[in-house]
Amino acid sequence: MKKSFFVIVFLFLCQISIAQENFATSLIKKDWKYLNLIICVDEKIVIDEMYATSIVINNNDTLSKVKDGFYYSPGELLLSPEIWNLLKPKPTGKQRNNTQLFLRFLYYKDPGNMKSKTYDYEIEFFPAWFDNLSFCIVYIYNLDNRKYRKKYYPLSKDKNYTYELSSSNGQMLRVGKSH
Repeated sequence: MKKSFFVIVFLFLCQISIAQENFATSLIKKDWKYLNLIICVDEKIVIDEMYATSIVINNNDTLSKVKDGFYYSPGELLLSPEIWNLLKPKPTGKQRNNTQLFLRFLYYKDPGNMKSKTYDYEIEFFPAWFDNLSFCIVYIYNLDNRKYRKKYYPLSKDKNYTYELSSSNGQMLRVGKSH
């Protein structure tokens, strides 16, 4: 009797586990594009310090800024079919697809602290990553931090940060300053 009770409880728990997994994957499988993505700022995984997130798409010199239709949490970036369609190249007669995708967000360093600062980051992604990478880790280095200022050059005069990528296909490392 006890043995059959434990078997029934075990099967019930397995069924709940499978149902939860099927629900989570059904959210992803409805034509949404998925990238296993982790963003780190100054060697810290961004969990709840990220706000005002948007996707900026430059499709053959046509800019689109989207605030809905995507989802980011540590470990996943999901793009809706509507955003994915914006990434498709427009017929221009050009051989190359010049589509660019940027994830833009505000990052609050030390939220709750009186000296908290807000930083505006913009990271370029490529549509092919959603098909070809099993994971991507973005390391953002804020050059207000002396540790990184000595090591890296800023992206531009307006962007006082830089970033590097690690993925299932390799790495993209920035050339650092020589000492």
